[in-house]
Amino acid sequence: MPALPNSPRQRARSSDADPLRYLRGVLVFFLVLGTLLALILALTGLAPEALLLAGLLWAVFGILTGIVDYLLDPLAELLGGLFASISSSAPVRADRLASALQRAQELAGPLDQPEAAARELEAVRRGARKLDPQDDIRVGLALAELYERHLQDPGRALGELRRLIDRHPHLRETVQLRGLLAELRAEHFAHSAP
Repeated sequence: MPALPNSPRQRARSSDADPLRYLRGVLVFFLVLGTLLALILALTGLAPEALLLAGLLWAVFGILTGIVDYLLDPLAELLGGLFASISSSAPVRADRLASALQRAQELAGPLDQPEAAARELEAVRRGARKLDPQDDIRVGLALAELYERHLQDPGRALGELRRLIDRHPHLRETVQLRGLLAELRAEHFAHSAP
């Protein structure tokens, strides 16, 4: 058993937590070094005015530390939040989408909760700011199937297929979606046509 099992981890964690740690270290190093040199010069009598320099360096140290703490620290947090929000708007990961589709399939099938499955898929579609077109089609087709087969709501299924066609007209899958839309219309609404 090691004598200090957590100390390297604690040190690594604390140095990673403060992005301005190195800037503070550089400030301390140069200003303390300058102060020590000024004090040595003043105490040895080579330059008695160096005591003023030591006081001036400590004042500069206080001012720069305040700038780092009160201006740069909040700015670093703001930029960190900005970068975090940019990275969170990345496309939905494939494993998350696959698990949501599988969960919706289980909810609609063995668990007999198609409404919950539809809510789950709608939440995936709404929650993802940038859903890949292929993934959007996968989610949309799963929703259309839920609406038609499990919820007996062909109107919503038609609406979902129409949304996919309108949203992704440039994809080659759109031709298949148009065919599906026509079949669904013919199957459910052919008898109501004038």
